[in-house]
Amino acid sequence: MKVRMELIGPLRIPPDGRIFEREYRPGVSVKTVLRKDLGYSEKEMGFIQVLRGGQTIPLDEKLISESDLTVSLRLGGG
Repeated sequence: MKVRMELIGPLRIPPDGRIFEREYRPGVSVKTVLRKDLGYSEKEMGFIQVLRGGQTIPLDEKLISESDLTVSLRLGGG
């Protein structure tokens, strides 16, 4: 299945640019993609937010079908 991630905002960008696409077996977690293929550490992932269809999804969510995700920094205000 194809997973597409668009990295927006001030994130470390992979050499191929802000759009990352790759084929995976169903059941890969978002966290695995971020760690193994994009090189983010556990600490860095604490500041990352992933959205699918405008809704935040947990990083440990298993992807079971083709996914189009948006990756950004978590921002807070007050």
